[in-house]
Amino acid sequence: MERYFKIGDFSFKMKSDIDLLIPAHFGLFETGEIDTDYTYSVIIAKELPEVHGTVVHHTHDITVLDNKGLETRQINIYGESSPYAQYLEKDAHNAEIYIAEERLEEILKYDTTFTSLFALEKKMAERNALILHSSSIHYGDEAVLFSAPSGTGKSTQADQWKKYRGNTTINGDRNLLAKYDGRWHMLGWPVCGSSEICHNEKHPVKAIVMLEQAKTDSIVRLNGMQAYSRVFPQITCGRWDKKKALHVMDLTEKLISEVPVFLLKCTISENAVLILENELEQLKEM
Repeated sequence: MERYFKIGDFSFKMKSDIDLLIPAHFGLFETGEIDTDYTYSVIIAKELPEVHGTVVHHTHDITVLDNKGLETRQINIYGESSPYAQYLEKDAHNAEIYIAEERLEEILKYDTTFTSLFALEKKMAERNALILHSSSIHYGDEAVLFSAPSGTGKSTQADQWKKYRGNTTINGDRNLLAKYDGRWHMLGWPVCGSSEICHNEKHPVKAIVMLEQAKTDSIVRLNGMQAYSRVFPQITCGRWDKKKALHVMDLTEKLISEVPVFLLKCTISENAVLILENELEQLKEM
């Protein structure tokens, strides 16, 4: 079985011996047969193969090994002792993905576990694109992105805009950012968190709004290191790969120099919507 996908400018083919029932949000990026940059061969295994190489990164959910310049990943879930899948690069255009047979149904059920199989943040960085942990809303023909650490209220602020202004959410948890015709755009991403809101759309980015919970509402525009120190931690990046990490840092610097970044300290109220709205309206006059 062969299936074709395109996320941002990355087109790839997924091959497997069985017809995989993939998560619905990932399926939004499926295309007809196209020329592809990369091929993933998905193999369902009773036992995951032995891995080789030097460990270059290890956390509770991933172990990364370097094997003569090719990357291997063992992927697991926090609190579990054994990985549910392995990603093995074979060459510049091919990788094998092994999924433990006993975990297959669980892995295919969730956006996050399935998307993590493909090492997509590497492919996006190679194409000068960034993955920002954020919720996005329609703002006319543009998009406004709310970003912050998990639990701060990205989806909540997006919901306030729907409640008080009728603006709808585009993506609930992740957005892909890339430049087209000299301007940064947000694009769809197949991970949407608990919001379950995911659309494969493309819009120019009006602004990025970093959030903090507060007892009163206030807003300030961030520049330079103030903006970078807020935005970069919310970028998905394999920091063990120094070359790619430096490239992502450079892309982030370009992003914050070309897209307005605000810090919104906010309550859950229409007033938080109003003060941001006033700032966005002033951007139209610049």
